[in-house]
Amino acid sequence: MTTCCIKWIDANGNPTPDTNPAIGRARTVARVEQIHGRGVRFEASDWFPICAEHAKHLRDPGMHIWEFEASK
Repeated sequence: MTTCCIKWIDANGNPTPDTNPAIGRARTVARVEQIHGRGVRFEASDWFPICAEHAKHLRDPGMHIWEFEASK
């Protein structure tokens, strides 16, 4: 069984690792962001196993750069 590899940072700045079973995988998408008036290109990240608890946060504000695929 694959376990979650996501470690969100909580409101206190602490990572939130767990050993929950993964329900799918997630990654950041390729994108161009404006930083100090310049377009900066980011490649898509690797895929990471993600649990249900962490996957819920993909709907939070600011999480639009994440892509999710459910396990089959």
